[in-house]
Amino acid sequence: MSPRSFLAAIRAAAKDSKRYPNYPYPLHYESITRGVQQASQTRVDEIAEDYP
Repeated sequence: MSPRSFLAAIRAAAKDSKRYPNYPYPLHYESITRGVQQASQTRVDEIAEDYP
């Protein structure tokens, strides 16, 4: 995972973690999963543009 993808995943997880206001940690584990999935899909889309 590149630094840009990592930051995109963390950013998405932070936004999504707002769904869980009572969770004791800053990032909810399900939000991290969704953030990684979103960052991965973005990377797949970028590669698809480069290699049609």
